[in-house]
Amino acid sequence: MTTVKISEFKAKCLEILDRVSKTGETLVITRRGKPLARVLPISSASADDWLGSLKG
Repeated sequence: MTTVKISEFKAKCLEILDRVSKTGETLVITRRGKPLARVLPISSASADDWLGSLKG
């Protein structure tokens, strides 16, 4: 799991999100050394699973 400071994430957001999407790695965003958020890639299968999940 890779960690990135929030200031770096803000400056390079699109580049970082592209990297997560391509490599499938999990990313933790930190503020002052403390974990703030986790960025996970979404798989194409799980992206379709939620569509219609509340049907009926």
